[in-house]
Amino acid sequence: MGQILAIVATAATPMTVCVGVVATSIIVTGEIGLPAGFLAVPVLLSLFFVGQTSMASRVPGPGMLYSYVSAGAGRPLGAGAAAVSLLAYNLLQVGLYGLIGGAAEPLLAEVFGAVPPWWVSALALCALVAVLGPRKLKVLAAVLQILLVLEVGTLAVYGAANLTHAVNGTVPWHALNPVLLFGPGAAVLLLMSLLGSIGIESGAAYISKARDGHRTVWWAMMIATVGAAVIYVLFTVGVIAAVGADAVVDTARAQNVGMVFELARLHLGETAVPIGQLLLCTSIAAAALSLHATCNAHAYALACEGLLPRALSRVNPRTDQPSTASAAQCVLGLAAIVVFAVAGWPPQDALFYGGGTAGALAVLLVLTLTAIAIAFYFWREHHRIVVQRRNAPLDHGEAAPDDRTTPFLRTRLVPSISAVLLAAVLVLIVIKFDTLLGPTAEPVHQWGIFGVVAVALAAGIARALYLRRHHYEIYLRLGRGPAASPSATRQAASQ
Repeated sequence: MGQILAIVATAATPMTVCVGVVATSIIVTGEIGLPAGFLAVPVLLSLFFVGQTSMASRVPGPGMLYSYVSAGAGRPLGAGAAAVSLLAYNLLQVGLYGLIGGAAEPLLAEVFGAVPPWWVSALALCALVAVLGPRKLKVLAAVLQILLVLEVGTLAVYGAANLTHAVNGTVPWHALNPVLLFGPGAAVLLLMSLLGSIGIESGAAYISKARDGHRTVWWAMMIATVGAAVIYVLFTVGVIAAVGADAVVDTARAQNVGMVFELARLHLGETAVPIGQLLLCTSIAAAALSLHATCNAHAYALACEGLLPRALSRVNPRTDQPSTASAAQCVLGLAAIVVFAVAGWPPQDALFYGGGTAGALAVLLVLTLTAIAIAFYFWREHHRIVVQRRNAPLDHGEAAPDDRTTPFLRTRLVPSISAVLLAAVLVLIVIKFDTLLGPTAEPVHQWGIFGVVAVALAAGIARALYLRRHHYEIYLRLGRGPAASPSATRQAASQ
């Protein structure tokens, strides 16, 4: 479980969230309600995980979210969800290349006395991903475990120092009040809070690699979700306490991400600053590696099914990891770096924040589609069993169909609540999406992001419909990932 926990937890980038997302949220909203959002997201995800793990034991396939959409809402919509998932994780991963330059700038200036262009650090990170990304899962997990422990330890020290230096000796626990999530900045708070846990839901992609797969992955996702929430809440409340609830908005707008390191300098001394800055860089690198693995797993599964070119399903026999998919993902990252560098576009605003916001929206869409599909699947199964019990004549000694395999709480009530809540959050964020992009964003930016996500969804659906019409045997493999086989295809055809 430790390996999977390290992969999914580092995808959430704890250090990056605490340094960057906290300040950005306060700047954009002018409110201090982010801790309440960090408490709400684990509730949403925990409800979702109940249905997800219940579904995982019934649906053969790669364990990824789109496979549950295929089972519950049909293969075409499942293919659309697969395309959106692949887009989302690539946006999140490539977006990190836009952040690493700014994160490494203070350290490089201290060591070399000069600051190279942002794309130098981005290319170095891309090279690191290209080298470590295709390695064995155990090697990657070991690296991520070390980095995760260092991150969490540093955040704990920073947070404790801030809490013990609260202005007027008062810790603002009122920042946890859920009422703050119903204000004008609710959409920003919820999406920023969700961004702090994105990547954890991808743990289901590693079911096939885990001992006692479903149970292990469920515990890994729950521990990562709750653990991240505890860290984020205490750290964010600590920042607000150390600056003061009345002054934190103005301070964040003046110092931006430097606010966290300025507090560390005041309370822990000068040495704490470069340590934190270094771990911010390693946090970004760890997240890039983790999201790279998630992108590879999705591309490999989709190539095995026939949605993507078959070449992406090639595996390195020495590492047992997708080699072509890894190379393709690195080429995509390299292309993004080159395009942004040549065009002179701002890497942090456009590549990181724009890519991260679009990726978070896409992940939320997939989560919502999956939750709805899971609820629909189990209600449909329950209805089928009820109809069988009512209408099917029983032979002598034959037991009536029993729906104890679909217990009401775990398979119908909780998934239905999860679907309703996630859909409500998605609608709220879409309505208020212009607020997320900030006052300087043009409408074309908002509609551009919506358009990219919509095109990915439509492209996946169109590809599935094409396969259904022209390559029906391949169509029947959709949603089954690497487990798809001719025998499985024939079995699906008979259903």
